[in-house]
Amino acid sequence: MPVYVWWCHHWLDATHPSIRLHQAWSASLMEAAQLEAEFLSVCFKASSDVVRCLSDPRALQNPAVLGQYYQDAAKKVADAHGERLGRVSQLPKEFRQRLWEEIC
Repeated sequence: MPVYVWWCHHWLDATHPSIRLHQAWSASLMEAAQLEAEFLSVCFKASSDVVRCLSDPRALQNPAVLGQYYQDAAKKVADAHGERLGRVSQLPKEFRQRLWEEIC
């Protein structure tokens, strides 16, 4: 095991900038994936609330209640999207630059 630790230490040393770049990119990618997973979770919960409303016969007969369920679900998704955009704008500048380089 000590040889493996020694090898990993030198493998990640400053002589291998591509590995460090890959590590930084992977960390940024994981952060972005986590943001998307959190947003999708909110979308799932909001759609579950709408489905729960649609399965309630009393709610289907009351347009005000039905409208409120839809408005609440839309507000949850809109708020989560706004938060997601705010957090994405805080991602490291290097990641945004690499992202644009990949896109362009």
